[in-house]
Amino acid sequence: VVANSIHDSAWEEIRKAGEEEKRIALECFNIDSDGIPMCTVVADGQWSKHSYKTKYNALSG
Repeated sequence: VVANSIHDSAWEEIRKAGEEEKRIALECFNIDSDGIPMCTVVADGQWSKHSYKTKYNALSG
């Protein structure tokens, strides 16, 4: 029961975040040729070591 509540709450927050990203993209006219709103995603491309007892150092530097 608790797990279902957490799951449902998490999905609701994800949905709200998606709606906010959509709204921002539309306000900035950031849409593709089909009119689909786009949002920029940035990733550093690094793979971190194990997260326990480390300093989160990435293997690639």
